Amino acid sequence: MKPLTLTNQTVRQFVLGRQGLWPGRRWSGLAGLDVALHSVGAVQMDPLNVVVRAHHIALWGRVRDYATGDPDTLMYEQRRFFDYGGVLRIRPMGHLPYWRRHIACRRVEPRWAAFRA
Repeated sequence: MKPLTLTNQTVRQFVLGRQGLWPGRRWSGLAGLDVALHSVGAVQMDPLNVVVRAHHIALWGRVRDYATGDPDTLMYEQRRFFDYGGVLRIRPMGHLPYWRRHIACRRVEPRWAAFRA
């Protein structure tokens, strides 16, 4: 069987499409944000607010009718997503079972134990 050859254009469109950046904003509203976050997999939450927090910019570029309160609704009211990590990321709740071991190991690391103390 002959291997499939992909052009740079095809690869570029696949990567941008997977991230919701091609062909433009295709998701809309709160339901669209849910689908976008599942498709992207994880979005880094940035605590700094110069103009607006960075994750709002990233999500606004992917979701039509995006509102800055939408991630909070999905994470803290509907419990569809969770945030975790040293680099805080929004992740689908379905991924939580795979992160439990990592979370448990972090709990006993000397660096994080000293930080908590």
